[in-house]
Amino acid sequence: MRIAELPYLMIAGLAILSFLLAAACLFGMIRAFTMEADVRFRILFAGMLLPCLAMVQGLESVCVQVSQGGLNAQMADLPLKMPVWFVVAAFAGFTVCLTAAWILMKRQIRAELTTSSLLEGLDYMPDGISFSTDEGIPLMVNRKMQTICDIAFGTGVLNMNRLWERLKTGDLAPGCRAQQKGEAVFLHLPDGSSLAFYDKMLPVEGVHVRECIAYDITEQYQKSREMEKRNERMEAVNEKIREYSRNLDAITREREILAAKIRIHDDVGRSLLALRSYLAQRDGDRKSLVDQWRFTIAALKREEVSRDTVDRMEALAQAAQAVGVKLTVEGALPENPAVQEVAAAAIHECLTNTVKHANGSELTVHTKIENGMVTMELKNNGKTPDGPVEEKGGLRTLRMIVRQHGGRMELISKPEFLLRIRMNLDGKEE
Repeated sequence: MRIAELPYLMIAGLAILSFLLAAACLFGMIRAFTMEADVRFRILFAGMLLPCLAMVQGLESVCVQVSQGGLNAQMADLPLKMPVWFVVAAFAGFTVCLTAAWILMKRQIRAELTTSSLLEGLDYMPDGISFSTDEGIPLMVNRKMQTICDIAFGTGVLNMNRLWERLKTGDLAPGCRAQQKGEAVFLHLPDGSSLAFYDKMLPVEGVHVRECIAYDITEQYQKSREMEKRNERMEAVNEKIREYSRNLDAITREREILAAKIRIHDDVGRSLLALRSYLAQRDGDRKSLVDQWRFTIAALKREEVSRDTVDRMEALAQAAQAVGVKLTVEGALPENPAVQEVAAAAIHECLTNTVKHANGSELTVHTKIENGMVTMELKNNGKTPDGPVEEKGGLRTLRMIVRQHGGRMELISKPEFLLRIRMNLDGKEE
């Protein structure tokens, strides 16, 4: 079958296809020149362009002849006599060759570093970069640097020296701010991104070229700001810890002083009770009384004296016996140092008040442990107080001791005097 025998629309389609092939060849040739491709690709595209243009011209004349209806008279023309298979094979061959040429040229351009590929790569960099002369005239500016300058200065890159001075002085567009730290200048844009600008002079073939690079440090800057805020919070916490340490030292000193006062108060109290009993009864161990007073006086003078270690409860029992008071403890006290200390202080104070104020002869201590809590109740057989008991001296000190150990103290005057103390065995505040 000849071309002249084809329908008009098919001939027109072949003409359009040949035109597209010619355009592709022309574009490939231009691309080969601009991308500095191998000279063989330039020759190949130029060689394919000429037959494609000839096919376009020939098919165009066929379309004109067909449209005029004079096919029989023009059968001598070469385009009309060409077989259809030949034209189809030519189109297929040109398409395959053109596609292969494009693929090979792309690979060659990607494999070799050329001026065009370098410029294209710089444009796709995430950081801004520019090169300029000593006078600030731009030699090469990538796309990112152009965008940064448009946002920060409101203008493109006209003179890098002038833009660098504006960056240092803070002459920026609204919403932008800059700060200089060492050799770098940090630029903060309105969208929250941060950039670090560096510049230096590079000697290139005897000419100084100024290089300016803007690194994107948004993530690092945000993390540094978070770290600064965290350090500020940590500093506040450390200050609270130091304050707590100072308070703890003061509280420890106060507790040590209070403990020393309590010991002296106990020793003096026992000595006075023993002396009162000795003077009232005119019988007793005079030597033991003298030794006790010597120990008390030495303690008041802050002198170290040797004394046999005696259990505090046993010492209180001996003191009660010395002043003629019967001490009865109902229930067992737990082996808890805090409870033992509070119990000894309470018994000593009530023993003193029984002899001094109530004129009693019996002191009863009732203890009960329930649900991890110990309750101590102390009462005597002396006279009942006339009114509410005023806390001063020993009772006030006793309440401080109870509070220090997380307990609670209660004083009852009617119908009889009763001192009640409640404490948790785990040391928590009651």
